[in-house]
Amino acid sequence: MIQSISSILPGIQRNVQQVEGIANRLSQPAAVPASENLTPSAPESVSDKLVAAGEPGLEEDMVSLLLAKRFIQMQAGIIRTEDEMLAELVNLGRRKASET
Repeated sequence: MIQSISSILPGIQRNVQQVEGIANRLSQPAAVPASENLTPSAPESVSDKLVAAGEPGLEEDMVSLLLAKRFIQMQAGIIRTEDEMLAELVNLGRRKASET
């Protein structure tokens, strides 16, 4: 059981790093070239230019954040269940030792 917990931790660390990377990317101002003439009447042109430049959009970042969050929650649930199982095994061992 402890080996399975240690095998889960790298996945959690990867997802935490992914969340941090996305959060850093979201906190940065959009990098639209100054030479582009953007009018206030066309807000979609900013996101279109970012997508064309290879930048992930807000939608992709939010989906990635939600997926990473769910993965971390799932892995935490597995660790919690394994911890409960280990605690129950210890209790069973104690009960058996006290019976003899």
